[in-house]
Amino acid sequence: MNILFINHYNGPEEYCAKGRTIYFAREWVKLGHDVTIVSASNSHAFFKYPQFSGSRFVQHEKGVRYVMLKTPKYEGNGIGRLVNIFTFLLQLWRWQRWLAGSFKPDVVIAGSAHTLDCYPAVRLARRCRALFVREVRDLWPLTLTDLGGYSDWHPLVLFFRSAENYSYRHANLIVTTLPNSLEYMQEHGLKKDGRWVYIPQGVDFNTHEEGALPEIHRELLERLNEKGIFILGYAGSIGLANCLDTLIETANIIQDIPVAFVLIGRGPEKENLQKKADQLGLNNVYFLPRIPQNCVPGFLYKVSAAFISWKKRPLYRYGISPNKLMDYMSAGKPIIHAVQASNDMVAESGCGISVPPEDPSAIAGAIREMMSMTPRALVEMGNRGREYVIHYHDNVKLAHQFLTAIEEKRNSLRR
Repeated sequence: MNILFINHYNGPEEYCAKGRTIYFAREWVKLGHDVTIVSASNSHAFFKYPQFSGSRFVQHEKGVRYVMLKTPKYEGNGIGRLVNIFTFLLQLWRWQRWLAGSFKPDVVIAGSAHTLDCYPAVRLARRCRALFVREVRDLWPLTLTDLGGYSDWHPLVLFFRSAENYSYRHANLIVTTLPNSLEYMQEHGLKKDGRWVYIPQGVDFNTHEEGALPEIHRELLERLNEKGIFILGYAGSIGLANCLDTLIETANIIQDIPVAFVLIGRGPEKENLQKKADQLGLNNVYFLPRIPQNCVPGFLYKVSAAFISWKKRPLYRYGISPNKLMDYMSAGKPIIHAVQASNDMVAESGCGISVPPEDPSAIAGAIREMMSMTPRALVEMGNRGREYVIHYHDNVKLAHQFLTAIEEKRNSLRR
């Protein structure tokens, strides 16, 4: 098949971290399919920007074709990001005929985090008489209302909701990482005809290109380990949704024991958290710069346990499937998970301790419990997580599941 995958934020690995889209695309290419990923040329997910003239740029990487459409740079979640989104959409409309004629897709997948790409994607699928697939990893606009504080009647929310409903009504197939979202999607236009498939986030066990930690990271972790300090590590985005202010509060109430909190990453809340830690006079919290994805295993190897948290929001009743948790579990680290959701892989696998979200005392209790465990018990706890993701979250298996769902739907439509 010729597969065209629209993902606003997933360009070539040269410019951004490998995501689910890239993993799946490479596996599909190995199976003999022609795969094109269409992305923006600039986004918050990029650590390097492609330099080219004109409105589009085509690049090949490990068998996958990338089409990057020219969009403006931006920072944060303000007007600049909206301009970037709408520029990308206009470019999709502008180059729709060229995309159809050049790549002749049998399948068009709309997989951007927001839902607005569904409008040009549906049109492109119709032009090519192709299957239209909607991949859903986040529920927009619920993310805006539950996490961003937007009113249900805010113009942006209404706009995104209209796009969401449109995508559910017109999709031949819905593939989602949210295990309990079927009823929600049916309430918003998805027909009850078996077009919904759950395929969680995954891990790439075929990559062995582990990068060396930068010197500043390595020196800090080695110094803390030499002192016998329990290191609770976090690697990822630092935003409101990550609820890391609770971790700072935890650090404030647990200064009586040898524990350090090491946070690696960047995001809109990083500066605020640093200020809060300074105001509290904390000397057990360390903020380090973001590291490449292939350096994360080296960081996790040197910490005692990993941390992930969520806000207490109704949004998570539909399920969670974060990439960060995949990284932690595949590294075999015990995990402290502050969560209230309809699914919890840490509890299901027994690879850590789950506590209520936004509760510093509960997190402190989990830290004390882990510090009381033997090194062997912590290793066994972490290994349970690795065994779990090997069995249920191998990207190779998940890519095959996605492809099987597409082929079954195409066959059913031919009958």
